[in-house]
Amino acid sequence: MTEAAPGESMSDANIDRLADVIGTFLNRAAQQPVTVWATLREDTYETLFGDGYYAYLDKVFDSPIAALGRSNEPRGDWVKLHVRRYEISVSSKQPVLSPEPSESEPVTVKDVVEKMLRAGII
Repeated sequence: MTEAAPGESMSDANIDRLADVIGTFLNRAAQQPVTVWATLREDTYETLFGDGYYAYLDKVFDSPIAALGRSNEPRGDWVKLHVRRYEISVSSKQPVLSPEPSESEPVTVKDVVEKMLRAGII
């Protein structure tokens, strides 16, 4: 599925396809939680000299080995990647991310599903 360029809108066919893909995924998650692994990006300079520890969603993977591989890739001196395991389920017809987001790791189910779409996991 191709993404719309900035300033352009998706075609109705792409929107329908996206809705179908997400609907199928949520139906699967309603039957059994879907496990994914994510890398979270920490700015260690900010952790040491700023407001403290915060890590933001970087990428999502369908295997822990892929996530660990990503976390071990070389990067700048002030960046550290952390691997986290998440489960997406459905409760009361709403998608739920477990563990729940924290103030220092503000990952949402919406963010995870968007990254899963971009990575081709769903």
